[in-house]
Amino acid sequence: MVAALDCRRADRDRPAWRADHRRNPAAVDTLCAEILCDQRHQAITVLRVATATSWRFGVWSLADAKRSREIHRLVDLMQRLVAAPDLAMR
Repeated sequence: MVAALDCRRADRDRPAWRADHRRNPAAVDTLCAEILCDQRHQAITVLRVATATSWRFGVWSLADAKRSREIHRLVDLMQRLVAAPDLAMR
């Protein structure tokens, strides 16, 4: 997610991106929101698979719990960004 946001920030520095955004800001904002939404769904899937796998094989450990908390924080961040895509554009 962080890499995707860094990439998007780099894209915004390009003159072509700024020109596209000036011509049709809604389309660019919608595309960014769709990308974030897709990444959010992927993170939720990863969380579900990691949790189910850990419980199934009885390997739920402190490291798994820490990883789960990190994924929950990532999902929370993505949900906030999807809810307010204009924040992701700044």
